[in-house]
Amino acid sequence: MNQDNKYWLGFSYIKGLGASKINHISKYFRSMQDAWQANFEDFKKIRFNYKDIQNIISQRDDINPIDLELNLEKINIKYITLADDNYPVLLKEIFSPPPVLYYKGVIPENNHLALAVVGTRRTSVYGRHVTPQLIKPVVENGVIIVSGLALGIDTVAHQSCLDAGGHTIAVLGCGLDRIYPSTNYKLAEKIIATGGCLISEYPPGTEPFKQHFPARNRIIAGLSKATLIIEGDHKSGAMITAKFALEYNRDVLAIPGNITNTSAQGTNHLIKKGAYLIDDFKDILELYHLPNDKKKDNRMIDTTLTDDEKLLLKTLAVEPLYIDEIIQACKLNTSTANATLVLLEMKGYVKNLGDDKYVRT
Repeated sequence: MNQDNKYWLGFSYIKGLGASKINHISKYFRSMQDAWQANFEDFKKIRFNYKDIQNIISQRDDINPIDLELNLEKINIKYITLADDNYPVLLKEIFSPPPVLYYKGVIPENNHLALAVVGTRRTSVYGRHVTPQLIKPVVENGVIIVSGLALGIDTVAHQSCLDAGGHTIAVLGCGLDRIYPSTNYKLAEKIIATGGCLISEYPPGTEPFKQHFPARNRIIAGLSKATLIIEGDHKSGAMITAKFALEYNRDVLAIPGNITNTSAQGTNHLIKKGAYLIDDFKDILELYHLPNDKKKDNRMIDTTLTDDEKLLLKTLAVEPLYIDEIIQACKLNTSTANATLVLLEMKGYVKNLGDDKYVRT
């Protein structure tokens, strides 16, 4: 490891300094060690104001970079800096990249294609249904999934990736010793155990403050070739991530949704403004020239379906429907509709969600 790294580490522990100011320091001093030993007048030469200089000098006296490294080793947290060769190339391109990345697990090599997948915390059945359908075939082609470990779509995205045997990156808005939300602690551990990683720009001990999450979203977008928005309203964190992706000249992909659902307002707006409309995993594979080696589902060529079964399948979309809605749309009597649904469920075409709700698988 670069001997200068521990001084990058030291600066990252100075509260109130932030990524842009640390990066500014790195450009004007010969080394970060020189910067760590600089005096008041040295910092004035790089146009830091009095308050910032006093902040650096007053906190620096209580920080020992060597001790910081030893403490990280004790809690099994590693770190890399902007000066390291294995720092993610795409992330280095963004405005104000994190000067220090803390991580647990394995940071992927730079030649891997990474796809950010984000969405609302208040997921619909639709969102929970389409996310694994889109992610699993993509992951099987070696794509890494990046998300934020939040409840909702983030959790579904990470878990879908793991279910497909892939690697996923979770970017946190707090220290890596403060898994947030705590309900995803086991998921975080599984991400590490299966070859993925947890990443944060915040030192251990940092709490998940609200203002950290928009900054966290810039890292999710920055690590990724493209950002896929599953669900989210106009003011959601997912839309903030999409905004960062556009600023970084990365692709933005969006899933169309029900126009009466507020969780679809953001994605439908993005599509209207030029985002790639994604309604099939093949759209993603084609966009990034990935092979579609997945064998065709034998059910798709099943010629034994009755006319009623075909009619009902045509009626059922991914959005769940109540039995009364199905009957009205298909114009079948109640007994026929119920019997047909039971048969389709046995064949694996339809899933009963409870409360007389059905969805096509």
